Amino acid sequence: MRVVLIRKAKQLNISFWQSYRFVGKKALFKQGRYAHARQMRRAGKMTRKLKTILGRVVRDIERKAQERQPAESQSSNG
Repeated sequence: MRVVLIRKAKQLNISFWQSYRFVGKKALFKQGRYAHARQMRRAGKMTRKLKTILGRVVRDIERKAQERQPAESQSSNG
């Protein structure tokens, strides 16, 4: 999900300071390994980490989209 959001945001020329590309990939691999080994508490911890990363990316996109919106409306009016 995070990858799709980043891709769409780049199409809209929204740049990121951090896309969590490597951190997200590593956490996803760890979550899968922990779940396979029936270490559910550790797997849950990685799932929470992935959800946190996704939330950060979503909030970052929302914030940057709101910053662009007033700038675009001012440039079209003046």
